[in-house]
Amino acid sequence: MNTSTQKTERIVVYTAIFGKKDNLVAPAFVPPNCDFICFTDQPFRSSVWQIRRVEPPEADPTRSARKYKILAHRFLPEYTISIWVDGNVILKGDMNDLIRDYLTDANLAVLDHAKSKEIPLSSLAEHEERLLLMERAGKHQEDGGLVKRQGDAYRALGFPDTGGLAWTCVLLRHHNESDVVAAMEAWWEELVRWSKRDQMSFNYVAWKMKLRFSYIPLDGIENHYTKRLNHRLSPLQKIRSYASGALKRFRRLFGTM
Repeated sequence: MNTSTQKTERIVVYTAIFGKKDNLVAPAFVPPNCDFICFTDQPFRSSVWQIRRVEPPEADPTRSARKYKILAHRFLPEYTISIWVDGNVILKGDMNDLIRDYLTDANLAVLDHAKSKEIPLSSLAEHEERLLLMERAGKHQEDGGLVKRQGDAYRALGFPDTGGLAWTCVLLRHHNESDVVAAMEAWWEELVRWSKRDQMSFNYVAWKMKLRFSYIPLDGIENHYTKRLNHRLSPLQKIRSYASGALKRFRRLFGTM
């Protein structure tokens, strides 16, 4: 691992937003040694983020964003340390603290899903079950059959599923280090082959590639350093949300019939 980082070295905080799923939000805290870069096909303007207008590299917006998310060594080789944040995550604290505490003994650090107060998950099997339940409830467009086949394939290959579950909305990396480059290329291959839900494959890839990484024991919804916002709702999601709210109000007024 890289332990020679100088205090004056520039660090990149970056995200990628394709389509209209998320708005680009200014961070609440801007560390003085960080550059902020957003890869997007949208006409965003920002006084903090450097906007890099690019064409979506994949057929759907989610995979396009995750290609930039995973392959930092391809798109940001001029930096040695990167902080990825999903398009609906804002910075609110000094991430240099986390780099100091969690990138000293490993070249990659990620949030620990088991620390979530709302959705604590500690294994791929638990995550797989939750995705299947969400699909049945119509809460996301995911092929439940594909998710199950993916999990079954990993177990058939000997994946022990005992190493916890990464919450990948925030990634800290020495992204040009050879162990990270190899693991990220392998991770991207899994997203091409299987589900675009990248948390389905991270822990498997880390196990397969023998990648040493650090868990950051913080809740991905909100902590001292980051906060997750809601995505923009599609027209269908707005209808579902309105209908769900109307049904709840009806039940409060009249009870179940």
